[in-house]
Amino acid sequence: MVATDIGLGEELDGGLKVARVASQERPGIAVLYVSGRPLADGMKALLVQPSAFLAKPYTDDQLVSGVSSLLRDRD
Repeated sequence: MVATDIGLGEELDGGLKVARVASQERPGIAVLYVSGRPLADGMKALLVQPSAFLAKPYTDDQLVSGVSSLLRDRD
């Protein structure tokens, strides 16, 4: 599993690029995306699957739930 902020780096989609590269290197890798901005409908199609999204700020429980769901779904 990889976790990345969608707005990573100087570009607003740096985290999407990180996820794409990770997926190319390890097909089927789960991705936990986080962002301080809402996830726009058009952006959902760009997310590597399987994935989960957390809006910042998120709680410890939300983080645990997101990671757990991704790990559970890959079994």
